[in-house]
Amino acid sequence: LVQYIKFLLEYTGEEYVDKLYEFGPAPDYDKSQWLKEKFEMGLELPNVIQLKFQLPYYIDGDVKLTQSVAILRHIARKHNLLAKTDADIAKADMLEYEAMDLRLNFRYVCGPDFESQKGSYIKETAEPKLAQLSSVLGSNDWFLGTNISYVDFFLYESLYCIHELTPSSFDKHENLKKFMQRFEGLERIKNYINSDRYVKSRIHGPKATFGGK
Repeated sequence: LVQYIKFLLEYTGEEYVDKLYEFGPAPDYDKSQWLKEKFEMGLELPNVIQLKFQLPYYIDGDVKLTQSVAILRHIARKHNLLAKTDADIAKADMLEYEAMDLRLNFRYVCGPDFESQKGSYIKETAEPKLAQLSSVLGSNDWFLGTNISYVDFFLYESLYCIHELTPSSFDKHENLKKFMQRFEGLERIKNYINSDRYVKSRIHGPKATFGGK
């Protein structure tokens, strides 16, 4: 949930500290390092579900945020990367939740039943959704048209995860492949991907059957 935030921070040139917390080995995955600080940093809404210990937080002066989309929007707002017209705002709202649905559905299928669910997920969920997003993107460079916005960062990460699982599913959607290449080719994004700050994997927690290592 933090990768699309880090892409946006890199793209906008924001300086940031990427603070990581250690957790213990299986089967307990001890979370005490994070839990000792979780409610001591002045965060208004830290996640109270103990299992969700990797939820990102962001501190920007007096602004202290949890919830990854709220963080993404905050950074985008500072750099004029939100939608601007009423029509684009409505479209961005839809695309934001499409991206979140893609990411959550992908996470669920990568659990303990991954091998038995993989085929139906690709055929019944991933590929129909790719077709829809390909239609929405059309011949545009970015999902809201000619200008990049925060939803492109969100959608890139969700599409990247699906591509890691089933790259052949993109063969019918050349515009989605070019969208991903265009994103990765942005100078600051390219420099980030080629740096030691970039974490290519894992894309899930360690319990995941796919993407957890």
